[in-house]
Amino acid sequence: MNEKKLVTFGCSFTDFSWPTWADWMGTAYPEYYNFGSGGSGNKFIFHKFMEAMNNGLITKDTDVVIQWTSCLRYDLIPRGQKKYTGLGSVIHSGNYPIEFTSKYFNPYQQIIELVNYVKAIRLILDIKRINHTMFFMLNPWDGTLLGEPWNSGDHP
Repeated sequence: MNEKKLVTFGCSFTDFSWPTWADWMGTAYPEYYNFGSGGSGNKFIFHKFMEAMNNGLITKDTDVVIQWTSCLRYDLIPRGQKKYTGLGSVIHSGNYPIEFTSKYFNPYQQIIELVNYVKAIRLILDIKRINHTMFFMLNPWDGTLLGEPWNSGDHP
């Protein structure tokens, strides 16, 4: 019997209205926490991980699985709110004005931040000797989609 707990992080590929890979894995554990959130980006995933670490949820008795998402997502906490919005892709979700995507959104910045998130979490978990694995929703280096499941037009 597995005495460890499972803690998972990701986007809607991790938590959705039907069972995901995380839910199936969770059935093998006596304790399971899923911090996936639809439409969320890698900044959200990183900060949810840090929140779980800071709250003591992740210990040596924890298996951590992180599913990184698209580099075309931009996470923010709107003024006056306390939670990330999870608005999905800046390209095809319809949630970001074209002025924002053309003037301020830079996929290169998202890639730099993702690499740093992965390295920071890996370092933390390796130092604490906590079992973990990480993977991507879709291959972020395949073509021009940067990990998004579809393409609907021009890219910034």
